[in-house]
Amino acid sequence: MGAGLVGGLLGKVLGIIVSIAMVGLNGSYMAYILKFTRTGNASFSDIFACFKARWKQIIWSGFLVGLFTFLWSLLLFVPGIIAAFSYAMVGFLAVDTDLKSREVIAKSKELMNGHKWEYFVFVLSFIGWAMLAPFTLGIIYIWLIPYLYVSLTLYYDQLKNGGTLTEVDMSEPAEVLEGTVGE
Repeated sequence: MGAGLVGGLLGKVLGIIVSIAMVGLNGSYMAYILKFTRTGNASFSDIFACFKARWKQIIWSGFLVGLFTFLWSLLLFVPGIIAAFSYAMVGFLAVDTDLKSREVIAKSKELMNGHKWEYFVFVLSFIGWAMLAPFTLGIIYIWLIPYLYVSLTLYYDQLKNGGTLTEVDMSEPAEVLEGTVGE
């Protein structure tokens, strides 16, 4: 019984460590995609440069978003979803601004004010591609994840500049990604 308890505790600790690492890698990947979409040029080392420079902000912001979303979900499932949409731009803001974590969350709520429904529909538009994943043994994710992140990045830039999703040219993510195929 003691070994099972230690194994279970070790599994939970490892799960927390992996979750923290994934939040950091996700934020760093967002920084890479931001640089790529804005300049058309980004290197693999940019991922690690962002993480080294902003790891505390990325991880703390991710933790707070998870905590706040969980707390809103305790009320009911729908408030949790609405809260998650309010916090949708936290990752981009954490790597793109010098704001503190709480300020990043407030700024994300401000950016998403009045845009949650369009963001929901936007994200929902990718569900068909995700449903194809089992039929391709997950290989489709090689194309889908970069396309999704570039699309989200263009949406973030549009919101940050005061625009809306309807002003985003959805052929642009494909053009951005196609421009790198021959390089």
